Amino acid sequence: MEVGDQFSDSEHFKDALRNFSIKRNFNFTFIKNDKQRVTVKCAAEGCEWHIHTFMEGNHQTFRIKTLYPTHTCGGGIGTSSHPKASKKWVSAHVIQKLKDRPLYRAIDIQRDMLRDHGVYLSHKQAWLGKEVAKDVLHGSEVASYDLLMWYAKKVLVTNPGNVAIVENDGPRFKRAFFTFKACIIGYKTGCRPLLYLDGTHLLGKYGGTLLGATGKDGNDDFFHVAFEIVDNETDENWTWFLSKLGDTIYNDDEYVKLITFISDRSKGLINAVAKIFPSSPHAYCLRHLEANFMKANVRLGKSLKESESTLMVDAEIRSGALAELHVQRASCLNSGGHLRDVIHEPLMCGLRPCIVLHCGKIVYIVYKPIGNKT
Repeated sequence: MEVGDQFSDSEHFKDALRNFSIKRNFNFTFIKNDKQRVTVKCAAEGCEWHIHTFMEGNHQTFRIKTLYPTHTCGGGIGTSSHPKASKKWVSAHVIQKLKDRPLYRAIDIQRDMLRDHGVYLSHKQAWLGKEVAKDVLHGSEVASYDLLMWYAKKVLVTNPGNVAIVENDGPRFKRAFFTFKACIIGYKTGCRPLLYLDGTHLLGKYGGTLLGATGKDGNDDFFHVAFEIVDNETDENWTWFLSKLGDTIYNDDEYVKLITFISDRSKGLINAVAKIFPSSPHAYCLRHLEANFMKANVRLGKSLKESESTLMVDAEIRSGALAELHVQRASCLNSGGHLRDVIHEPLMCGLRPCIVLHCGKIVYIVYKPIGNKT
């Protein structure tokens, strides 16, 4: 900073001063602070460093009039943390990274601030700065719940084939079910009669869970069919979700295929499928079965892992021998089909950045590319 430097207003000057003090590692206090003039001195007692700025007569610029640049206190605050590293300052320095990387964590912010600016932040400081940046990028999380009902109505108006149902518990949001006309038509006409069911935790300020039903098209690509935003992955919420899903898919007599469901062995999910789709086959993800088996049989799991490499080599040798004999069933050694899919992958395909966003933004991100095609 130098005498004669100009700023558009006092706020821009104070932002620049905050960055300057953090970079030079000193603290300051205000002597005068209004829209017309700002006078600041070093916070160290007896230090002569000070700066004075004022609004010029034409009210177009805010200019530095006087500056005593030397810290007679010796400078420095003697710590890697800084009192001027406010949540607003943190948000200004992480907002672009958060825009590029929605899963940018508070621990990542702590590391980057220390490396790039020499400032140590507590986890709370980093988290609060991130929340401010999220509000700037995506709007208020509180307001998103107020707007969700309005958004659900607009989704129905823009495309009458969409389904959007929001339930409230008094004045509080309870849950919301969404599916879109393009998703239902695409599933009925272009996907196998198969649905993966799963839920994942949302990482926004108020938490929650995203439940989803995902199909697979003729190219073996995942195809999102419907989703629900709820507080927890419970029997009641899964039952409500599947009942709405069933009403949507079987809303006419044209689709008569029996759907096969694949999921983990969540008790609430098992009960809900049996209740809403009693005739449908319900298979379980092999990865989840393996994890549960290993957890319940720790010693056996260790023994199996020790033998794993030997078994895999033996399987490859046998597979090669069978292939030489033209036995078509050799491929079964590497089979598993849809049961080998990790259930979490279909739900999170293309939606992973959404888990840190508020509910209104999740619906918008999912609907926008679909709505443009219908």
